Amino acid sequence: MNRIPEISVAVCTYNRSDVLGKCLDSLANQSANKELFEVLIIDNNSTDGTKEIAADFCKENQNFSYIFEEKQGLSQARNRAIDEAKGIYLAYIDDDAIADREWVKSILDCFNQTNADVIGGPVKSFIDTEKIPRFYDAKTHDFYCGDERKRLQPPKFSFGFSGCNTCFKKSLFDEFGTYLTDLGMIGNKQRMGEDSEMGYRLLKANKIFYYEPGMKIDHHIRMNNITFTGILKRSYDTGIEIGRMIRNDLSLFKKLKKTAAPFVYAFEFLFLFPFYWIKGPWFFAKKLGNIFFAFGVAINVW
Repeated sequence: MNRIPEISVAVCTYNRSDVLGKCLDSLANQSANKELFEVLIIDNNSTDGTKEIAADFCKENQNFSYIFEEKQGLSQARNRAIDEAKGIYLAYIDDDAIADREWVKSILDCFNQTNADVIGGPVKSFIDTEKIPRFYDAKTHDFYCGDERKRLQPPKFSFGFSGCNTCFKKSLFDEFGTYLTDLGMIGNKQRMGEDSEMGYRLLKANKIFYYEPGMKIDHHIRMNNITFTGILKRSYDTGIEIGRMIRNDLSLFKKLKKTAAPFVYAFEFLFLFPFYWIKGPWFFAKKLGNIFFAFGVAINVW
């Protein structure tokens, strides 16, 4: 590349060679001029064919770069992207996501036409299997706020966008710091919250978040996230991290409310149990997941 890119796109990856190629292919075929963006493939200690796949794309696309990050953890990889990025903006997309052809263009249009500090867009989940568990709601992992660009603000929007599809003004990291390395996935160990904590930190500082409908991705959901136990564990783990984030900002009264919430939800669940089951196994799992989330929050707000 002969010019400094406007956007740096980071693909943080660990042992996802089975899906990484589709993600990189979607970035290689963007409608935007390739001189406007770079793609950083941050390999977080992969032991599969990740390096070889990345090398093929780097050979064919001058705006692609391969970077090896030996410190294990998604937050470590995200922070390495911050160090390496040359762009004015830094976008993150998951290694198992497929970007819409207008993805980069939509990000640039939104930044150029608004006063946004952070941008996120629609996430449509997909599962490459016909054996979808009855307890899984196909929309559980989706994110959609309509077909119009809009600003999103607390209290309904308090934890930012999912790390699978978000873009920041890179200067924000100089002002507010990088991702907390005690949060987020580490190898195959499921940990949550690094993206939510960053969003919460920026929203508390009144930074401006915009939803851009053209910034669309399709996001692959793995089977371990859609089993009955997987749904409940993810809900509980998310609640734990949310509780830790908000506890210093809650009054005594609000902490008491958060502590009581899971018991209220559990009572409601037991009272309406027949109705939930009639609605369907997915509805039953969703309501039970809400209880697990609330318990995770409750035990960590003190």
